[in-house]
Parts: sequence; structure tokens; C-alpha cells
Amino acid sequence: MEAAAEYRFTDRDVRENPDLADTAFQFAYNYGGDFDFLVHAHTYALEHGRLHTAMARGVLNCMRSDLQGLALLHRLIPVSNIPPMPHRVRILHAVEKQRPAYIDLPSEWHYDYIMSLNKMAQVVHILDRQRSHVRWYPHMGTFEFDLYICKPIFRGQRYQMVYEVPEGRRLCPQCQKRTYDNLLRARRSYRLQC
Repeated sequence: MEAAAEYRFTDRDVRENPDLADTAFQFAYNYGGDFDFLVHAHTYALEHGRLHTAMARGVLNCMRSDLQGLALLHRLIPVSNIPPMPHRVRILHAVEKQRPAYIDLPSEWHYDYIMSLNKMAQVVHILDRQRSHVRWYPHMGTFEFDLYICKPIFRGQRYQMVYEVPEGRRLCPQCQKRTYDNLLRARRSYRLQC
């Protein structure tokens, strides 16, 4: 079974063995995961009722990293008939299904303010250092800032962190009110402690 997982299919394999093409089609047609290539192959299979050779080859190679796909390949091709894998080919492994969607990493922020890079923007927001953090998405291997201010920051919006309010800009009224409210709460709690 391991040899089947290590072998990379070629277009010639698909053209010479109609059973491989049928297996790739059935796998793509019934695919319900979220891997982009296989989702595209699934859509193609639904729309056209077949897969072209290169797509069938790609689906067969993706099946090697899927447990159900690997079982289908193992039933279809005896392991002894599969040629040995060249050493330069990377082995694909099944993905851990229990991994988290994201991980919030402990973060320390050195900036006090955040502002939009839009030329029309005139306000600067106070960065909530307690709630803001770096978020890691292990299934994509990417990091993103998860920043908190008085309103949501939209993905794709360009912004810059700054130490102080730049000339020509002013503090956001909502942030200013929140700062004032926090100051009043701090004074009240100090009075209660005395």
C-alpha cells in the first residue's frame, strides 16, 4: 500500500488504463472536501461528465494523500505492478483532520494607534493591545493580524500602525469616548480603594 502512495501517475498511465480515468472521475464526482484543485475537478466533473487527461492525472495523484482515495487505488492496482518511486519526488501525507482552524499567538504590541492608508481618512484609532494578536492558520501556513479597535477592520484594508497621532489627523470620536470612559472608571475604582 505504501508503494501506491509513493508512485506519481502520468498522463500516459491515464491514457493507457481507462480504469484509472474512471476511478479519477468517480473520486472527483463524489468529492466533498475543500482542497481547491479537487473542488475544481469536482465542478468540472459535474459540468462535463468526464475529466480531461491532465485533470484525471492530478486527481489520481491527489488521491494518494486521501485515505479513501488511497484505498481505491490499492484495490485497482496491485502494489507489485507499481514501479519504484524516484527519490526526487515529494511524498504526500494524509492531513490531520483534528487540527484547529487557527491559533491565536501571544503578541506584544509596541504601537498605540492604527490608521487607514486611504488618503481621504482623517481619523486615527486606538489599538486595543489586550485583545489584538497574531493569528496563525496551520492549514494554510499563513499569519494574519487580528487587530481590535472601536470598529471592525475589514480584510484587505490597508492600514499602518503609528506611535502618535500624525499631523493633519485627529483621534476617532468613538476611541476618544472609550478612552475618556476608561479614565473615569479608573478614577472611580481609585476613589473606592482609598
